[in-house]
Amino acid sequence: FSKLVFPVGGHDRFDRQIQAAVMMAGLLNLEVLIYSIHKRGDDWTPALKKNIAEAEKAFSGKGISHRRIEEEPNLLSVGYARQTLRYAGSHECDLISIMSVPTREHYYFAQADKEEMLTNEHRIPILCSSDLEVH
Repeated sequence: FSKLVFPVGGHDRFDRQIQAAVMMAGLLNLEVLIYSIHKRGDDWTPALKKNIAEAEKAFSGKGISHRRIEEEPNLLSVGYARQTLRYAGSHECDLISIMSVPTREHYYFAQADKEEMLTNEHRIPILCSSDLEVH
């Protein structure tokens, strides 16, 4: 394992995904690729911008190697999974981090996106984080 694709999202409890990625990157000495697709007309929400900043701060604070990857759409798809998987497969990435729940703004396609990630043709393992409290 050398690279973790870390797709960003506007989730309320995105800190859970950040914590999981910090843990895995620290254990395995992974480079984290903070990944986004910027679709025209799909303005980034304040929550998404905040989550990106918090992820960058957390990785920097723990001394975890990371890069920001921002792509324009390069294939026809309602969601983000296909392009994210294409990127991960073509850049020899070893792990992808996702949240188990959809964001409010993408509820209409997010569940299908999550299924596509979990069953991906590249057979890249998925680190899936939940927003649920564990007691």
